[in-house]
Amino acid sequence: MPVLTGIGERSLSVYVFHLCVIDIIWGVVGFGEYMRNNMVGVTFYIGMFLMAFLIMWLTSLPVFERFMRYLITPKLRS
Repeated sequence: MPVLTGIGERSLSVYVFHLCVIDIIWGVVGFGEYMRNNMVGVTFYIGMFLMAFLIMWLTSLPVFERFMRYLITPKLRS
């Protein structure tokens, strides 16, 4: 399962950034209001699953991992 292993290596960035992405998608873009007003039953759950998968995929991209490494790697001055 190389895809899952690759995503698992970047799980810290997923954990740290997922709330920011949720706030952007839910609040700024208006996905939450759209889901409440237009989706019922199974389509609501499918939409929520797709949003969760999108957030997991987006926050596991290498750019987020590089930013996390920049934040947690100590800068030694000589």
